[in-house]
Amino acid sequence: MLAKHGFSDIVERVAPTVNKVTRWITFGRFRRRKQDSKPTAVRIKNIIEELGPTFIKFGQILATRPDLVPESLIIELKKLQDDVAPFSQDLMKEHVENELGIKVDDEFSEFHGSPMAAASIAQVHEARLKDGSRVVLKIQRPHIPGIIATDVDILTQLADALEENFPEFAQYRPRLIVAEFKKSILKEIDFDREAYNIKRFAANYKGDARYHTPKVYAQYSNQRILCLEYIDGVNLRSEDLKDHPEFDKKEVVLAATEFILSQTFVHGFFHADPHPGNVFALPGNRLCLIDYGIVGALSQEQIDDLLSYIVFILTKNVDRMIRMYQRLGLIDEHVDQRMLKSDLTDIVERYYEVTLESVDIGVYMAQIFDLVSSHRIHLPAELLLVGKTLATIDGIARDLAPDMDPIKAIRPFLLKIYARRLQDPTFLTRTAVKTAQEFSYALETFPRDFRLIMAKLRKGELKIHHEHAGAEERHKDLMKARNRFAMALAMGMLLLASTAMLLVETGPLWDDWHASTWVGLVGYGTSIFWGFGFFLGTLRGGGM
Repeated sequence: MLAKHGFSDIVERVAPTVNKVTRWITFGRFRRRKQDSKPTAVRIKNIIEELGPTFIKFGQILATRPDLVPESLIIELKKLQDDVAPFSQDLMKEHVENELGIKVDDEFSEFHGSPMAAASIAQVHEARLKDGSRVVLKIQRPHIPGIIATDVDILTQLADALEENFPEFAQYRPRLIVAEFKKSILKEIDFDREAYNIKRFAANYKGDARYHTPKVYAQYSNQRILCLEYIDGVNLRSEDLKDHPEFDKKEVVLAATEFILSQTFVHGFFHADPHPGNVFALPGNRLCLIDYGIVGALSQEQIDDLLSYIVFILTKNVDRMIRMYQRLGLIDEHVDQRMLKSDLTDIVERYYEVTLESVDIGVYMAQIFDLVSSHRIHLPAELLLVGKTLATIDGIARDLAPDMDPIKAIRPFLLKIYARRLQDPTFLTRTAVKTAQEFSYALETFPRDFRLIMAKLRKGELKIHHEHAGAEERHKDLMKARNRFAMALAMGMLLLASTAMLLVETGPLWDDWHASTWVGLVGYGTSIFWGFGFFLGTLRGGGM
């Protein structure tokens, strides 16, 4: 498949033996396929589509990681569609009855056999309970855990092959990407976890009439089936919403802005894929999220870092951004900080004369993440969340209310949260408290560590490991120099001995020459041969 889409060179580097055998079997008639003229990003997307559902889901998750994937590839991966053919109605009904231990006809007055949506992991069916409640059942495809396990194993092997055979891919950390994907998709196929996520959202927004959370029907739910209240609304991506007389578009945008920001900066528990298709508008300009399979959680310290980072980005403060990277330990000795600052400043200056109201936040953030990634700085997921959050809000505002300034909606909300944090003593003293805790721990553990060191010293077991950078290369150079000196000394001694043998003229005659003369001539020949080899070796080793 890789060769089909113009990646024959990858096949040859990953599996050179297979390539050679193929050429031998075909008596040399096997040729590399003609290079596909499509852009690389398009060809990668086409390969993912052919590989099937799990790989499509993998591509969709990659599309949310601008720190790991170039913008050109993100654009293509966002086009991946997760629509697959539904499984048969008979199989679906049997699957529900086996999982829940019920008879569908006994529990539901209506059960629509045709799904509302069918994706790679599950499909959604509308139904009605005996009490008249409208519900939807999210039904996991049979055998999907086994299919995903097999596909993830393939992805893992591919990631191993890339890191081992393509050093240029190391900066993208394919093994880490696959490991994160595995963790994410295993959570997504656990519907018990999704039910918990929904209940936690309901608790966070209890009493706030602007937001609605669907009810979970626990008696019809388990790890593979989820029964939820039917949401009769219009998703924010729908064209119907723009011309719908019942909704005030600016109110919807303001509600969506505060909803998305409050998840992150107030509750620290957020919907990890808040694109417009996952947000529904309800009568009264209320909002409701659907599909709670992937969520994230943040500590208060992470929330504080995010608040700071978002201020640095929106105020175009390059120095503070770099200092945050340093504080979080994201910059090591391999990062050229001067070049990083110069490149970030270049991006910021492009927008220097442009008001924030006119900036496409999504593009601005993508450029920053692309640049940071090119310097081999791997941003933590919570920092990426900032860009994704801002881009989502900006996209919703531009689509539903083009004349509205999304930054003006974001600024007062974040300032209110930031002001509240500034009034919190724990925020102002966080660094001091953390330092004091570390110092206290060091004082607490010092006596024990000191006793261990002294005990090993008394027993003669204390070992100090010292590693000098470049010491191994210097040792090799020293060994070469020593060998060359020994060779030169041996050649000199051989020449002296050969000269002495030529002068003494002793021993039996052979072809009118004494044996000593013959020994001297052989010695001279050997010296010349050694000397010539020594000269060539010195030239090759850069010693002259």
